[in-house]
Amino acid sequence: MKRLTLQIILTLFLGTTSKAQLRVANYSYGKPKTDQYEHFEFWTKDNKRTDISYAYGKDRREVKLHYSSKDEINGDSCFKVQFSNKYVLYIIPTGPHLKVIDAMENTLRRFPGNMRDLSMV
Repeated sequence: MKRLTLQIILTLFLGTTSKAQLRVANYSYGKPKTDQYEHFEFWTKDNKRTDISYAYGKDRREVKLHYSSKDEINGDSCFKVQFSNKYVLYIIPTGPHLKVIDAMENTLRRFPGNMRDLSMV
């Protein structure tokens, strides 16, 4: 009986003290509610990648992206994200900004960003 009580107490204690650390990094380009608007969200839980989403346009259409791999482009370390249609963007983190390279269209955009720790929210 004492053993069972101890197990229950430990389970309750560990269950309440082990909070997942949830973070999101947001990067946007252009003005919201315009055709030029683009937004990336990178979610992590306990420092592990979970979701990547991309929103764009006046009506803020949102799509999920897939992390593809680490890579290098133009001498910069980066990682690749892929749309469901296999379209690839190269993402280069540069401090508080994000460089996004579209190799097919040969374009580069800088996305100002911010990061929030949501484990306290």
